[in-house]
Formats: sequence, structure tokens, C-alpha cells
Amino acid sequence: KFDGVHSGHRAVIDRARVDAATGRARVVAVTFDRNPLALLRPELCPPTVIGVHQKLQMLAETGVDATLMLTFDRALADLSAREFVE
Repeated sequence: KFDGVHSGHRAVIDRARVDAATGRARVVAVTFDRNPLALLRPELCPPTVIGVHQKLQMLAETGVDATLMLTFDRALADLSAREFVE
């Protein structure tokens, strides 16, 4: 099982860093404190491979300026995509 920052994540972060540099913006990674399946479909949730602190360290190593870790709870799960982004 894979639990971390994979090549797809890195590609998105790399692109965000390029875009941020041209506009003097910051790159912020958004992640959850747990796999959403742990709440939504626990029977399908794979075991956690890395801990929260290791996940934060891996994200920091990609060059993001900050990481926002959200608590994935029922209130967050119930947000629409628009509400989540706003």
C-alpha cells in the first residue's frame, strides 16, 4: 500500500511552485488528518502506512511553503465542493 506524497502529488506541487514564483504567491498543500475512507467507508480503508508527522515532513521536503492539515470529520465530509473551496 502507498500512503504519502506520490509522483502525481509532486507534479502538482512542482507546477504550483512555478506558478507561485511568477506571481509572488505561496504554495500551500492541503491534506487531511486521516484517510477520508476511515470515516466514510471504514471497511474499505487501507491501514495507515505513515504517521501525520512523517506526512508533514514529506510535504515539507517537496518545497511547499506551508501545509494546512484539516480534520476530516462529518462536518467536513458534508461540505459541497464549492463550500470546501470557499
